[in-house]
Amino acid sequence: MGVAYVAADSSGASQSQTIDAPGAIELDVRGVDDLRLVAGDPGRLGVEVDERLFGRCDPLVASVADGRLTGSLDCGGAPLGGADASITVPAGTRLTLRVHDADADVSGRFAALQVDSDGGDVRLAGVDGPTAVTTAGGDVTGSVASGATLDVRTDRGDVEIDDLGSVDATTIRSSGGDVELGARQGTYRLDLAGGDVESDVVSDPGASRSISVRTDDDVRLRD
Repeated sequence: MGVAYVAADSSGASQSQTIDAPGAIELDVRGVDDLRLVAGDPGRLGVEVDERLFGRCDPLVASVADGRLTGSLDCGGAPLGGADASITVPAGTRLTLRVHDADADVSGRFAALQVDSDGGDVRLAGVDGPTAVTTAGGDVTGSVASGATLDVRTDRGDVEIDDLGSVDATTIRSSGGDVELGARQGTYRLDLAGGDVESDVVSDPGASRSISVRTDDDVRLRD
C-alpha cells in the first residue's frame, strides 16, 4: 500500500512522494484553505495540492509504527498565497483526520472515521462507517449512508445532516448552534433537547435506532 504526494509550487514545478501505508492512518493537515478527502480504491493514499501564487507546501511527512501511518501536510510555509488539498485514502481505512483552520469535505467508506477541526466547517458526503466529528467554531453539514454510530460535537457551530441514512445511533452535542436532521428510514427512539424543538418523527421506545440531541439553540428533525 502506498502514499503519493504531488504539489505544485508558484513556478509550476511539482514534487512526488510514495510511502507504504497500513490500513490505519492518522493525518494532520494545516495551512490549506479547503481540504477534500475521499476513501477510494484500496491500496493507495494520494495527495494533490493546488498552490496559488506564493503558496508553498512542504512534502508530506509520514512514519509507520504499530500498524499505523502517521502523516502531516503543512502548507503554511509562506505568509502570502494559499493552497487547496485533495487526499485519497484506501476504502475501509481507520482514519483520524485533524484539520487546522480549513474547511474539510469528507466522503467514502471507512472502517472508522474521526475528524477533528479547530476552525473550519466539515461536510460529510455520504460517509459510510462509524463516524465522529468534533469542531471548534465550525458547522457540520452533509449526509451519511450507514454505520453503527454518528457522533457530532460542535462549539458555536450549526449541525445540518440532510440524511442520516441507516445509522444505528446518532448523538449530537452543540454548545451554541442549531441542529437540523433528516431521518428518512424507519423508526427511532428520540431524546431531543434544545431551545425550540420540532420533530416530524414520533419517538418509538421499541425502535432499534436512536437519535439524541443536546443544544442551546433550536432542534429540527425531519422525516
